[in-house]
Amino acid sequence: MDKAQLFLEYTKVLAWPLIALTALLLYKKIITGLVPGSKVKFTLSGFSIETSLPVIEQSVTDSLDGQTLTEEELALLKKLRNDGRITFERSATNIKMARSLRNAGLIKHYPRGGFLQDARQIEITILGRLLVEAVDKAKV
Repeated sequence: MDKAQLFLEYTKVLAWPLIALTALLLYKKIITGLVPGSKVKFTLSGFSIETSLPVIEQSVTDSLDGQTLTEEELALLKKLRNDGRITFERSATNIKMARSLRNAGLIKHYPRGGFLQDARQIEITILGRLLVEAVDKAKV
């Protein structure tokens, strides 16, 4: 077997592994972002924080005092995700439900700086949106 034929055979054998390795190297950031436990970096009040998705999930769970979201709370979060900021109907039940969601950082109320029972509107936060999207993906 001459050198040209040998080179051709090696090229045939190594072509796909080399293409796959090149793709992995080129898209490393995207691929690692899809891996569970991958790091998320964000800036909060001028401080840069890098953490993993399980840590964020645990933070939300801790904020909810270990409780899972009720169907009503999840339905409200989905409504806020779909409709944006909505008028807050201040009943005792709604205030109680909104308080746990606000304390977990899943919603915010307007006007800002006041008390929840005085709120006129509520809106989902980025964290709340991420949670709803994760729940939707888990159900698929």
